[in-house]
Amino acid sequence: MRRRLAWLVSVGFMSASATLIAAAHAQALQTAPASPARMIGAWPGIVLFCMPSREAWGATACGIASREAERQAAAASIKLIAVSAAEAGLSLGPNSAAPSFVWPQALRLFLQFHPVGDGSKRWRLSTKAYELTPPAPANAGQAPKWHYVYDHFSVLDEGKEISATQEAAPPLLERFFATMTKPRS
Repeated sequence: MRRRLAWLVSVGFMSASATLIAAAHAQALQTAPASPARMIGAWPGIVLFCMPSREAWGATACGIASREAERQAAAASIKLIAVSAAEAGLSLGPNSAAPSFVWPQALRLFLQFHPVGDGSKRWRLSTKAYELTPPAPANAGQAPKWHYVYDHFSVLDEGKEISATQEAAPPLLERFFATMTKPRS
């Protein structure tokens, strides 16, 4: 009987210890960070510029795609500033806007309308993202270089470029922002 009682007491202590350990583990899991930083966290913000086609519809289509990118960036709480292609370089930023991030280190999001192929009447809307990468230590003294970070496109319906841009831009940019807001691995 004594042995049985000692065994029950021992099992009771082990069970209580296991319960305390499980509770401490559950509490640690709840206080751990919910998710790692997003991929976009590697850059202080996004500089957006659009290169329209030379067609009559080009500037309008570029405006549609740019406004969609601004809307989605705001929804994802990403700093984004839209500029002309001439202003998108490594300067300190455009005079017309005061960027709230370090301009040269920002990711460049380039929207471009270009023909599908030589002589084609179909157009492509591309989203390309670039980052400026400093030279490796072994190449000190060389200029930093632009490198692709992201590249995707959608083909627009011939003769319906404006309406096709209105249809294609949201999912095309959703894919970009979904990629950029993924947790870093």
